[in-house]
Amino acid sequence: MTTIDQARAAKDKLAKQLMGSFNGAASPVNSVGLSQDQAGYYVAVGLERQPTAAEDAKLPKKYDGVTVKYSVNGPISAF
Repeated sequence: MTTIDQARAAKDKLAKQLMGSFNGAASPVNSVGLSQDQAGYYVAVGLERQPTAAEDAKLPKKYDGVTVKYSVNGPISAF
């Protein structure tokens, strides 16, 4: 079971990696956070759109032993 501390450490490192892997405004990634299910905590990554095959290859399913889950949320805007 993944602890909150393990997930938090993985999230911080993964967020930096994703920022380096994608080109700013063209990036499908628009959020990185934490969530929890029966197996423990995991890194939750929000996507603005469905990633291309090349982009999908850069999105790990596990990072530092922590599960990473993706969901297409659409664009994020301020209220």
